Amino acid sequence: YGVPISYAYADGKIYVHGAVETGAKFKNMQSHHRVCFTVIGSTKVLPNQFSTLYESVIVFGTASRLTDAAEKQRGLEAIIAKYSSEFQEEGMQYIAKMGGKADVYAIVPEQITGKAKR
Repeated sequence: YGVPISYAYADGKIYVHGAVETGAKFKNMQSHHRVCFTVIGSTKVLPNQFSTLYESVIVFGTASRLTDAAEKQRGLEAIIAKYSSEFQEEGMQYIAKMGGKADVYAIVPEQITGKAKR
């Protein structure tokens, strides 16, 4: 099962979040801790060359639901830093208000492969 997600990488882990105990991605990670995580970075089609410039990574690892409040906080802060860095203070307030309504999973990478044509 694959689903596009927002994520952040910090402390050697990939953090993902979503509503508490809902959705197929979290139900699957609860049932099957071994996961595959894929990211496609920058791409550019070169139509006259029938080619593409690209970068991608595939991570195999183990996902676990964070129950430790401090680690869950670190994961949410990493996501705020990645997607809303100019709103750190507001992000911390949002986490304080809504953090209890979010599940956070950490994926610990075990194998990472990447490929690029730049």
